[in-house]
Amino acid sequence: METKELTERYKSHPITGKPMYVKNKPEAVARRNKERCYINGEYVPQTSKWYVKGGGRFNSLSDAWSNTDIKHKSKHSVGYVYAIVCESHPGWVKIGQAVKPTDRLGNYQTSSPHRDYSILNTINVTNMDISETKLHNIFEQVADERRGEWFKINNVLSMELFSDYENKLNVA
Repeated sequence: METKELTERYKSHPITGKPMYVKNKPEAVARRNKERCYINGEYVPQTSKWYVKGGGRFNSLSDAWSNTDIKHKSKHSVGYVYAIVCESHPGWVKIGQAVKPTDRLGNYQTSSPHRDYSILNTINVTNMDISETKLHNIFEQVADERRGEWFKINNVLSMELFSDYENKLNVA
């Protein structure tokens, strides 16, 4: 290696004044920072199944999901199926899936000035996609009406259907 290359490689850091090695060069730090991922303020290592390729800062897992195909990185799609209700829409229940239902609830609260959404029920499942589809089919047979993932159904009946489904999962 030539003397010029050595002096360039080990020159002083402009802020700290300490010798600057390759890993500390501003270009290298900036490149690494672009790849870092944070969800809800917490660093997510690249080895995590929740890591979002290309990095970024996300307020919740659902924000990260909407920005990437992260859901399919998980081999089993482990998480929860949930039922959410809203006081301003009585008689309607939303059936959905999330890794953290409380994060999803927070997203709904953001869109409501009254913060009147609440979680009616959750079930921890090993495959969210399959369980959500099965619950949609169960609810569709009993509900008075369906609009996407929202079902016109009594809250008590909804809780019974969730309980029955959970019992079937535990037996299997």
